Amino acid sequence: MKRQMGVSTYVGYVKDNEIRVQSSSGGIFYLLSKYIILSMHGVVFGAQFDEKWNVEHGYCEKIEDVNNFMGSKYVQSDLKNVYIQTKDFLDQGRWVLFSGTPCQIYGLKAFLKDEYKTLLTMDFICHGVASPLTWEKYLREISKEKEISSVNFRDKTNGWRNFSLKINFSDGSSYKQDLNHDYYMRGYLANLFLRPSCYCCKFKTIERKADITLGDFWGIDNMPEVYNKEGVSVIFVHSELGQKVLQMIKGEVELWETNFWTAIDENSAFMQSAEKPAKREDFFRSIRENFSLVRSIGYCTSESLSTVVKKFLKKAIISIKILLRK
Repeated sequence: MKRQMGVSTYVGYVKDNEIRVQSSSGGIFYLLSKYIILSMHGVVFGAQFDEKWNVEHGYCEKIEDVNNFMGSKYVQSDLKNVYIQTKDFLDQGRWVLFSGTPCQIYGLKAFLKDEYKTLLTMDFICHGVASPLTWEKYLREISKEKEISSVNFRDKTNGWRNFSLKINFSDGSSYKQDLNHDYYMRGYLANLFLRPSCYCCKFKTIERKADITLGDFWGIDNMPEVYNKEGVSVIFVHSELGQKVLQMIKGEVELWETNFWTAIDENSAFMQSAEKPAKREDFFRSIRENFSLVRSIGYCTSESLSTVVKKFLKKAIISIKILLRK
């Protein structure tokens, strides 16, 4: 077993294409949830949208409701009282899968204090969580008072590596832009409106409080044989329980063991905090004064021509490599 400081490392994806399309990357979270709910008659906690399209944590006990927790949500989630609910289920002897950011998993473990043999925790490679205020303002500007029917931060119509933010409206219209042209994603990836703690995160360590860490396998150029258009996950297993559960679902997964450092290539967010932008304070001052969010993001993330050209060339080279390997 290939380990780095006690971490077993894998890459892979769910064999079911429909599940991969609905997922941010390879669909592993769905299978973990399926195992806990159907095999262990347990409960799954995760981040979902509320009726106003803000992000909050909740739980489900039916496999058909796991869809609410699938897909990335680049906004800080409101935990509400889920730590208390989790403890209540555990005290009843129920199995629980709790998914969240590394800091949310740490908070849960600190709240529980005791170790529970029926608790499976899963975090992910976290870039950082965005300010809910920014997300609310963005939705108001994009929707222009139209009713929103669905939000997908990772629409993979054009492939996993070229995902788009897509918002559908009740009148049948939709908004869709890739991560280079949507202003919210542009600001998020530039670290413009992350929470202050994300710039000095103390939870970006190799060994985690979580049993399993999931993420996108952006270092796929190092293992082109595992490429899949709908997405490939990287999986870090930190505990015996995590290893046991992974073995239980592996029949439904295309899975490869790999080296830890290969797995985190192009995934610096695993161990590095986001860099605080020089214009962050300017940005928040601007939106507090009711300037357009889109214009504020555009101003605060403007890049020199040379930087834009370098990014374009890097993306083009990666695309060519993938085409040559098909």
